[in-house]
Amino acid sequence: ANKKIEAAETDLKELLAFDANDPRLLTLYARVSQLKEDPTTALQYYQLSTQYEEELAFNRYEIARYYYQFGLKEKALLEIDKCLLLLPMDHASRGAIVGLKKTITESMETPQ
Repeated sequence: ANKKIEAAETDLKELLAFDANDPRLLTLYARVSQLKEDPTTALQYYQLSTQYEEELAFNRYEIARYYYQFGLKEKALLEIDKCLLLLPMDHASRGAIVGLKKTITESMETPQ
C-alpha cells in the first residue's frame, strides 16, 4: 500500500506542476500527505485548496439566480445558503446576496 501512496504522490506532483491552481489536485495532495502522516504538508495543501471557495460561492450564486429566474425558489434558496456559507462574513457581495434571499423569501410568502 505504501508504494501506491508514493506513486500517487509522484503523479500528483506532476499534475500540480502542470496546474498548481486546481483545488481538486491540492485536496488530493493534502490527502496523500495525511496518509503519509505529514500533517504540516496536509494542512498547507488543505489551506491552499480553500482559496477557491469564493469562486465556488459565486457559482452557487449564479445557480441560485437561474433557479429563481425559472421559478424554482426553494432550490434557489438552498443555493444561496450554500453560497453564504462559503463567503467570508465581511465580503463585499454578501449584502446583495442576502438581499436576493430576502426578495425570494418574501415572494414565497406573498400569495399570487
